[in-house]
Amino acid sequence: MKILSLFFLLLPALCLSEDEVRYTVTELEILARQQRWSEIIIHMAEVPVADRNKKFEKIVEEASIHYLEEAAREPGGMDGIANSLLQKYPFLRGSKAFMQKRALMGAEALDICYQVRPKEECMGRAIAFVNEDVTNREIREWVCNRPAFKQSLLTALHASDDKQRVEAAQMVEKNCWAEMKTLVQNEFHKEKLPPRFLASACPVLKNKGSLGPHQRKCSTFVNSNSNLSRKGETPHEKQK
Repeated sequence: MKILSLFFLLLPALCLSEDEVRYTVTELEILARQQRWSEIIIHMAEVPVADRNKKFEKIVEEASIHYLEEAAREPGGMDGIANSLLQKYPFLRGSKAFMQKRALMGAEALDICYQVRPKEECMGRAIAFVNEDVTNREIREWVCNRPAFKQSLLTALHASDDKQRVEAAQMVEKNCWAEMKTLVQNEFHKEKLPPRFLASACPVLKNKGSLGPHQRKCSTFVNSNSNLSRKGETPHEKQK
């Protein structure tokens, strides 16, 4: 089954409103005994919230693990599917088996992404992948050490899109400073740097106590009382 088909199978389960009730835990049990995992994924959101007991959680856990295994056979957004399942069913965070499966297969999916998809898309997916399990040091270190991811973060610090630039700066500061410190500081050796990069990188250096020789270049962009670091504007540009 293609990954696209798997995703559209998952959509009803993720988008169904709580008052659209058509399935019971007993019916899910029958599907589980028949190992019809994709059907469980489709219908598990239809079980009323009041009926979602430990038995329901066990069925969802088992179906989700099998679903990730099936999705991993095709290149693409398995990491996104896993994140969507976590958002819809937060109790899956307590499943060691599910989280391990997510970590392993999500990492493989991100490697594939950087080979076939736009770098900015893959960077966004990688950041979401880390943020959905931010306490997992192994995942964080694995992502932050990927050369393609590091380069895409550095590129994003120069981006014209405010949201992308801020997202990258937060990722560098909160999760990937050890891996990105040298790359970011090396950028400052360039004679001319665009205000957008300085607006993104200087507050990070300041917060990490690493301004050092870059104090002069960053003087405009480390005022904690302004929003300039979010918009990449100099005071002169702000007045226009």
